Amino acid sequence: MNTQEVLLGTVLVQPERAPDVLPVLEIEQFKPDLQPVFAAMSGSWAATGTLDTVQLCTRRSEEHTSELQ
Repeated sequence: MNTQEVLLGTVLVQPERAPDVLPVLEIEQFKPDLQPVFAAMSGSWAATGTLDTVQLCTRRSEEHTSELQ
C-alpha cells in the first residue's frame, strides 16, 4: 500500500482533515503521478477554504478522459 495514496485518499474521504494536513505538505513530497492530485486538492482548499471531493474527482476524471483521447 502506498502511503502517499492513502494520505490523499483519506483527505478526499474526510475533507474535514484538510486544514490539518494540506498546509504542512509540499508538492515535491509526492511522486510525480500524484502531484496533480495534491495540487488540485491544495489549490481548491487554499482558494475556497473547503475541499469539495465530488468536484475534484469529477474534474480529475474529465482531465484524465481528455488525456486519453
